[in-house]
Amino acid sequence: MLAAVFLGAEHPLEDLVAGIIGQAQDGGACRPGLDARHEADLLVSGAVGLGGDMLHGRRGAAQVAATLDYHLDRIFTPAGGYTV
Repeated sequence: MLAAVFLGAEHPLEDLVAGIIGQAQDGGACRPGLDARHEADLLVSGAVGLGGDMLHGRRGAAQVAATLDYHLDRIFTPAGGYTV
């Protein structure tokens, strides 16, 4: 159930994303000084909110992708090998 991922006391999706960002930091693929947990919270909540906007016709897929790309580009360095 998708609701269990977002409504439970645990935050498995945010934990997963924070772990990915943390690994990228360890490998030098992130911009310095980031808090992996806060970035993960922003990414997940942003993606959920933008998905809701798409669902309700407030934003198109290209606009959502561009916004997410913008945020990912702020986290990961080009030398880190990040690609969309």
